[in-house]
Amino acid sequence: MKHFFATAAITVAASVGTLCAGTIVSTQIGGVNGLTDAYILNSADNPNLITGQTGNFYEKSYDNRLFQAATTTDPTNNAPNPTPYSTYLTTTSVQGSLASSGLNAGVTFSMINDGCTDASMSINTPTRDACPTQGGPNDGANFSSNAWMGTSQGTLGNGGALIIPIGIFDVTDVDTMLNNLYGQAGAQDSAITFTFGASSNDTSGDTVTLTLNLTNSTNNSSNSGSGQIGTSLECTGVGTCKDNASISYATGPLAASSSITALDSLGSMQTVNVTTGSAYSGNFNNATGKFLNHSGQIVLSDQDFQVPLYTADPWLVSVSIQELNGATNVSATTLSAITVESVTPEPSTVFLMVLGLGAIALASIRRRRAAAKV
Repeated sequence: MKHFFATAAITVAASVGTLCAGTIVSTQIGGVNGLTDAYILNSADNPNLITGQTGNFYEKSYDNRLFQAATTTDPTNNAPNPTPYSTYLTTTSVQGSLASSGLNAGVTFSMINDGCTDASMSINTPTRDACPTQGGPNDGANFSSNAWMGTSQGTLGNGGALIIPIGIFDVTDVDTMLNNLYGQAGAQDSAITFTFGASSNDTSGDTVTLTLNLTNSTNNSSNSGSGQIGTSLECTGVGTCKDNASISYATGPLAASSSITALDSLGSMQTVNVTTGSAYSGNFNNATGKFLNHSGQIVLSDQDFQVPLYTADPWLVSVSIQELNGATNVSATTLSAITVESVTPEPSTVFLMVLGLGAIALASIRRRRAAAKV
């Protein structure tokens, strides 16, 4: 009998061990339409997901807002404006996708497609004007909404964070498309929080959270890269793109790889490795605002976070984005898309686990029967 139990235990241990040999599955959050308002607020009433929140984040356009009306000499179907992806239109949101490059090559993102338009030129005006679910009037402006921009300071504590439902088991990597508008060089204006739970929609007090403060890049386009987030317009040269107070913006390249160390809600120190890539890159020869009369690169950056695995809380319940600065014309943390990678066990692994657990159960029954006869 002891040999039987040992064999069963080894079978289960081998089964659990082979989980690492499972298949990596990549999931574009929000499906083919990306991070729409309806998905975030869970208006489809999916019981397997929490209801997210938009907080102090609002849907804004690439052309008018994040790219600051930048013009390009690159051949595009949107000339003289850039075309981040092949189906992109200035005037309306459409289905589209972008693939990362560099260390994050192979990661694909679904772009926002929910028909909203961005009616306001001012980045600190909170409007989503053609979104009836938001109650805002449509004043006839004609710009597509492509990303969620934090227009004022908003954290998990004050209800201003952007909370995206995820609900996926055994996540290994979270890939984001994050930029900012006027992030100050070297500052920490943005934060990302991962919430893990015992189920896909866990809202109990036993969830585990891990918050990482992201560092902006420098103001030097010729350096080797620094930080995890930066502006979408990378000005050519050193120390360019400053405002009247000589504040330098995070217009330099990002660090290809870095790490962030932080305490999780359990009090354990976690180190998360971060790699960055570029989902889109193009040239610009002029723009508006702080980028007037400057030239350089237009980029949509992406970040891969290698998140820890919590055995008791194996579900990634949500990802939250926070704007930590929020002053007018500063930072404006912007999220375009999220993709997560998770591990699913091979069929043989599942079979071995079931077989092992069944063997243990059968042995337990036999032992109880034997004891009853004594």
